[in-house]
Amino acid sequence: MTSSNSPSVYLAALCATLEDLPGPTLRLRAIDRRLALDLYSRGVPIELLRAALQLATFRRLVRDAERPQLAPVRSLYYYLPVVDELLAQPLDPAWTRHLASRLAKLKSVDTRGGSVTSAPVQTPAFPSER
Repeated sequence: MTSSNSPSVYLAALCATLEDLPGPTLRLRAIDRRLALDLYSRGVPIELLRAALQLATFRRLVRDAERPQLAPVRSLYYYLPVVDELLAQPLDPAWTRHLASRLAKLKSVDTRGGSVTSAPVQTPAFPSER
């Protein structure tokens, strides 16, 4: 199953992950909670869900600044394609740690009053960035 003992622990870990992401915090609506519980019952590990949220957020942040700005993420359903992608091919644990570190740096820029999009983003250290 998952490394979370119960649905409530799974939801709490999901909420903590969402709060740790740079940018506006997604508020889980009832439909998002149902999706999270479905992912839990399907056996999607919280670590994989966390990696999917981080990867999707990172991809949004490193997107070409010349392109139109994206609307804020309003639903957990936005992340489902990345969850499916990681179920098929999980991220290397070293890349997951690197990704979390990069997002934490961007979050610290955001919490100090800067814009997340103005944070310096460098070319990924790993050639296998997805």
